[in-house]
Amino acid sequence: MAMSRSMSVAAITASTTQTQAGGTVCNADFNVCTVANSSDAITIPANLPTGTIFFLVGGANAGLIFPPVGGAINGGTVDASKPLDASVVHMVTVTLGGSASTYRINKLAALSS
Repeated sequence: MAMSRSMSVAAITASTTQTQAGGTVCNADFNVCTVANSSDAITIPANLPTGTIFFLVGGANAGLIFPPVGGAINGGTVDASKPLDASVVHMVTVTLGGSASTYRINKLAALSS
């Protein structure tokens, strides 16, 4: 994934397996997430290059976002999830690619109806 003028958009449904391995992988530049249960999972794809940026829009319910195996989010524990807030646009930046990847997730805006 790379940012471009022809940004890809995907509607994805968070996995009810609620695990890192079973999480729905977000593979678009802009991912609109449907989350049925509070612990349903989205997983960041593995092997993204450093500097990759993509977006997640949380659904009506909060969920979880996991790094790929061996990765860490916002300086946290390796393989640990972070909350995917309901109705919030999140920007994900790959701060270090590779097998020990790191990611920064920032909340950009809350959506209103």
